Amino acid sequence: MDEDVGYKFLNPKAKLAMYIKSAILVIAVVAVDIVIYVFRKELELSNIGFYLICGISLALILLLLARPILFYNHYRYIVDTEKVDVQRGIFLIRRTVVPIERVHQVQVRRGPISNYLGLADVVITTAGGSAVIEYLDKPVADSIAEHLNNIVNKIVRDRETE
Repeated sequence: MDEDVGYKFLNPKAKLAMYIKSAILVIAVVAVDIVIYVFRKELELSNIGFYLICGISLALILLLLARPILFYNHYRYIVDTEKVDVQRGIFLIRRTVVPIERVHQVQVRRGPISNYLGLADVVITTAGGSAVIEYLDKPVADSIAEHLNNIVNKIVRDRETE
């Protein structure tokens, strides 16, 4: 696709990380359903109400199981000397563009699941908020963070010499 020229895509391990996170959420949804079932009389919940809750839970579970592949297929990013551009979304596509001269801080963040799989996120903070490039291979995340920090430091040095 011409619109994808220059964009980078996620490593397939990102799907596994997303599936693990979804599985944890599915377990939580099922646990809530079990608690509701056990205490349905105390909650004065009718069978119809319980079935309605189960139907909503089933829809949520299906969405959680479909989300990783849909997210993975629609996620792309570019990091160059002028900007960071992240496109993501399933139903609503969200594009975040951060001009490099607006960057205040760059961090590499790793949660337990991502860390286990060798993945990391790059968090880019500006005065107006932050942008995140998610599910990158750890060496790629470190490289992007170093690249952005080098550019930001050069911009600061250039401003100081003016």
